[in-house]
Amino acid sequence: MNPYCPTGAIKEGTVAHDACISCGMCAPNYEPSMNINTSRIGTVTKTLKKSIKIYLIDSGSCGACILEIMSLMSPQYDVTRLGITFTNTPRQADAIMISGILTEKMKVPLLKAFESMAEPRIVFAVGSCAIS
Repeated sequence: MNPYCPTGAIKEGTVAHDACISCGMCAPNYEPSMNINTSRIGTVTKTLKKSIKIYLIDSGSCGACILEIMSLMSPQYDVTRLGITFTNTPRQADAIMISGILTEKMKVPLLKAFESMAEPRIVFAVGSCAIS
């Protein structure tokens, strides 16, 4: 483990982007390459070109991520003009957005929501709690 990284995201010259919290504690002593080339949704983006409906699952977050997500709907950002909307049911959703800490007890509800979605479907995490 790198002594400058509190989360242990820096290992053997690489950065685990899912563990990095961008605290900057490594900056004076270590400058890792922050290239992120791990996109796996290239085939899905053609299908979801015009709009995307997102089903939000909050699995017990502190509320900070939800506050940021809901601010996207405010007049300052207004993501609905870009075709991004939130839905109340996974059956109408194209994607599941997860925030908060995922526990073993959330596995079954998350899988049920995922299985009730139509193809193509995407799952992504928001915030360091869900990503770590």
